[in-house]
Amino acid sequence: MKELNLDLHKETFDRLTKEGYFYIGPYQQWQADKYGECFYGAFDVIYNTCRKIIDDNDKSDWAYDAVFECANLLRARIRYPDKWVTKNVAKNRIDEWWSIKMYNCRYKDRDWFKKLFKQDTGKYVKIGPNTKLTRDPYVYLYAACVHLNILQFIEVIQPPWYLFRPSLWVWRKYILHRTKFWQWAYEVTELSQLWMVKKDYALLMVYYRACAVYNRRIIEKLITT
Repeated sequence: MKELNLDLHKETFDRLTKEGYFYIGPYQQWQADKYGECFYGAFDVIYNTCRKIIDDNDKSDWAYDAVFECANLLRARIRYPDKWVTKNVAKNRIDEWWSIKMYNCRYKDRDWFKKLFKQDTGKYVKIGPNTKLTRDPYVYLYAACVHLNILQFIEVIQPPWYLFRPSLWVWRKYILHRTKFWQWAYEVTELSQLWMVKKDYALLMVYYRACAVYNRRIIEKLITT
């Protein structure tokens, strides 16, 4: 099993700043070079905000309001507020895919590409559309809801069908129904899939899921590996 990295994104997290009810990440030069002008941190605003609240053990009124705002975003099936959408945000996944193709062509085969297309074509990659959802915002929102004991958000906000994974589905059920059956189902599902986890961010989600339900068996398995 891959080793757990609890310091993942620590450098970025140490430099987060509050923007209203959200934590926003720092703007880095490589992102400016690749994406052009954009509101950096927007795509990961739910992850940044909810994880920061948990890590800081923040139970202030602001934390409750921040989780409420994050929940509203996912209830609307968007990753960040519409006011942060710029011209560098793709309209849909096809638009994002095309911008990546144009970017790769521009910088791999510069000469022929510039003869066929306008000078600024493919200069930047467009950020994924506001509606491009992944599982991590749901995981960290649910974990923050458990941290603040506001489980009603977990009841009404469900991931779309295309994000279905047994580990997320069973974990959500266990949070809402703390029975022996769901505990067993959660542990079996999580432990049986640990060997398949290859990415640092995915393993970190396993850790935060385990911490949310105080499952020492999985936490010790992750830490001692």
